[in-house]
Amino acid sequence: MRTPHYLVRHRSGVWHFRLRVPRSLCPVLGVSVIKRSLGTCDVLRARATAYVLGLRYAAYFAAAREAAMPKPPPPSVADILANVGAGRTQDWTLERDPASGMLTKITTDGSAQDNAGALDAMRIVFASALPPARPSAPPEAVPAGIVANSLSAATSTYLATLKGRIPAKTLTQKRAAIESFAKYKGPKVDVHTVSRTDVSQWLDSLRTSGLTTSTLENKCAYLKGFFTWAQGAGHYPVGEERNPSTKHIQRGKNEKRQRRKHGFKALTLEQVRKLYAPKVLAGTNTQTRWGAVIGLYTGARVGEVGQLALGDFFDDDGVWSMNITDEGVGQSVKNEASVRTIPVHPDLVRLGLRERVDALLAQGETQLFPRAKAGSVNGMGNWLSKAYGRLLVEQDIRVVVGKVGFHSLRKTVIQALKDLGVREEARKEYVGHENAGEHHEVYGKIFSARQLLYGVASGPFQTAGVEGLTFGLDLDGVGAALTAPDPPRKKKGRK
Repeated sequence: MRTPHYLVRHRSGVWHFRLRVPRSLCPVLGVSVIKRSLGTCDVLRARATAYVLGLRYAAYFAAAREAAMPKPPPPSVADILANVGAGRTQDWTLERDPASGMLTKITTDGSAQDNAGALDAMRIVFASALPPARPSAPPEAVPAGIVANSLSAATSTYLATLKGRIPAKTLTQKRAAIESFAKYKGPKVDVHTVSRTDVSQWLDSLRTSGLTTSTLENKCAYLKGFFTWAQGAGHYPVGEERNPSTKHIQRGKNEKRQRRKHGFKALTLEQVRKLYAPKVLAGTNTQTRWGAVIGLYTGARVGEVGQLALGDFFDDDGVWSMNITDEGVGQSVKNEASVRTIPVHPDLVRLGLRERVDALLAQGETQLFPRAKAGSVNGMGNWLSKAYGRLLVEQDIRVVVGKVGFHSLRKTVIQALKDLGVREEARKEYVGHENAGEHHEVYGKIFSARQLLYGVASGPFQTAGVEGLTFGLDLDGVGAALTAPDPPRKKKGRK
């Protein structure tokens, strides 16, 4: 629902009532605009209060026009209704809803004349409260080089281009965000007519409905992708600064701190050793074991691990490496920076990952995790996310503030690499984070798998590599657990 034009939201979150005084009454009242705080951050309560105020001031304006009143304080509703008859004064009993303040009943003396007077007063109040009809603006001319297309049609085309290229969950989220904006603005509205103000008002309406800043940030990012596509398709003026979805969400310092506080937490060394104890790993199935150890040494996202194909492993300049890509069937990545080649950690080689890849190839398999299904809610790593979550619960791994899950391994690896002294650019390339900025994009150079593994080992810029990543695990025991038979599956049913 659109925010009424007479409601203005202050940056503090409190709603204000704002009403322009008719030009003919400005000299009488001494002001051109009436503005007052409604004392609430709740949009529904603000709408109800503003509606009552609108009635009061509308009737007040009507009375002022007739009496040319010289700046008295605004009267109450009872005063207004008692004095806005055709040159007569009459008291009527009013009843209002105690919750909203809305008029529900007016009592007269029962005479036809008194009834008519009350009806006249009510007509004045309600008719004056309605905003004047705005003349319809002529349709805007389509700018040169722009192909007109409605939001509805463009949204359908854009979403069709994403189908099969991104996880089903992400596609659903993108669809919800973009269709929400199209519904707010109007599905028949041409894409090229959308302004930054339209997007800002849409975000304000979502915020008042209770959505968090993180959710709004995601929705705005999805809408930005839509308009970037629209620019490429010729439906919207080109240029990054022209995209109406940019730079709307600004996080304050406290909000950033709260986000970090309640997000995923890195695992401690003690928690890692508890989770990866040979006995604990042996209690899970083979796919979960391998997914867990690969996540521990790569910091890769759960979908990136679950979608690994056997063809993604290869030798690169004498270093056994893996590709994380979106080129295979059912594969997808979060963004462009997520596409990367990284070395396979020596501990993973020692644990037998290379032998497992060879064995699966000999069996005619194509995926490292053959039972992973494309198109599931969280991509091909959905099963691993759930299995790892169960493992955390079984081992009573928890934090006081925040949360733990497979994504905790990503935080764990990044922190461990930082402690090792691995340079920031190398850390970002290893885990698939963007190295932003003109300096890196223009003058930077992508690290090879060998450089990521061993670092830069000569000269004044000597740095560490990811081979130093270690957690003090019992690797012989872990290796034996990885090849152990799967435990019997637990039967589902009532306890």
